[in-house]
Amino acid sequence: MSDVTALSHEYETSAKVAEEINSLVLELKKSVSSPERALPEASRTRLAAIVLAIRNQLAHGLPGAGSAERLPEELLERIAARHKNQLQYFLSDLESTEQQLNESGTVEAPVLQTLDEICDAADAAASAMFRRLRRR
Repeated sequence: MSDVTALSHEYETSAKVAEEINSLVLELKKSVSSPERALPEASRTRLAAIVLAIRNQLAHGLPGAGSAERLPEELLERIAARHKNQLQYFLSDLESTEQQLNESGTVEAPVLQTLDEICDAADAAASAMFRRLRRR
């Protein structure tokens, strides 16, 4: 496999993950701001599974560790770099985010902040991959 093909595949994966996370978080925010617009249970469950995968992979320090879900390494590296001095606190935030997503009650502001950080990292990872691909 050539470098361009590998980069293209990595970009495609990063872009799909970023798009999925962003659309799920947007759906969640719409449901929070408009009570009559409930977030579908499948969307909440999927978002909770992504948060769990990020938490497990960051906690174990290995991509794919402790989870069937495989997320782009660049995404995990960006999150880890952003929280390197306070990773244990961020892992705790991820755990409480996952718990609130698994419950059917309202979502609090700290959960939305944590999800925004994940969105930012996913977008940055996809953008960086795209720039690498364009340079080839």
